[in-house]
Amino acid sequence: MRLYLDQKDWIALARVRLQKARPADLRAAAALAEGFDTGRLIVPFSESRVLETGKRQQPAKWLDVAMTLMLLTKRHALAPLHSLWIQEADAFLARRFGASVDGVPEPFGKGLAFALGIREDELTLPWAADASEAEIAMVAMYAIAEPVRSGLSAYDHERRARWDAWAKAVASTSRELVKDRQKYNEQDRLAMLTLTLLGNEMIGRAIAHGVQDGYLAVLRDEGPWAVVREMPSLAVLTELFRLSYRDTTRRWTANDYHDTRFLSTALAYCDAVCPDRHWGRLALQSEHIASRGVIITTGQDAVPQAIEGLLR
Repeated sequence: MRLYLDQKDWIALARVRLQKARPADLRAAAALAEGFDTGRLIVPFSESRVLETGKRQQPAKWLDVAMTLMLLTKRHALAPLHSLWIQEADAFLARRFGASVDGVPEPFGKGLAFALGIREDELTLPWAADASEAEIAMVAMYAIAEPVRSGLSAYDHERRARWDAWAKAVASTSRELVKDRQKYNEQDRLAMLTLTLLGNEMIGRAIAHGVQDGYLAVLRDEGPWAVVREMPSLAVLTELFRLSYRDTTRRWTANDYHDTRFLSTALAYCDAVCPDRHWGRLALQSEHIASRGVIITTGQDAVPQAIEGLLR
């Protein structure tokens, strides 16, 4: 049973560990303990948790949250969208057009490198080959807590640049989204946005596998949503866009782009998710997301409610 927690939940759990808990924090911790007692509960962390931990204003708090993350996740991680969608695309091309691609998407793994979408064979790991889990977790904990304080590493710069490019692309495209919207099918229109955000990479993968003609035929005859809906994280991303853009008066922020990017993988693959109220409310309105059977809870008792749903 995989439960994805919001940053506010990790901050609350850090308060429990530091004995500064509020009543709601204690209820969340007790519910998690009950879930862990079953031996079946995993609470994976994501790249989002790494980014948001370093944004806290007080440097001392970074380590508090990072330590809580490592203790409770046991380094279990959720793959980021930028690496997961490629696996989903290859699986779609193999399933639909017979592309010779081995393997299936792997949304869950272990370690900080997995959460950031970096292959460990690309890294010089800062621990011995026989290092214990505790040693590896400690190094990861400091890596999460320290980047902003001690200067960004090359990988941090790359991650920030990738994020800035994504936000810029969505921001520039979003200005056109409300024009003549009544003339188009919303899912197709926004699925095309999703494919646009990928640049030429989707057609590039189809060409690399020699199935571009079939891919383009589906895109032409069945529409963009027919393609996107078969890639779980991209389908959820599109649904979050679709539901959000109904409200043309609400101004989008960088945090909105950030939330949609990381919630898309959590809602596509985890068994329960505790987003903030805004995104939780929208996700519950999507038949596509609801069809997965994912438990979505919000509010100060989101964690106990999610655990209750998982154990029911």
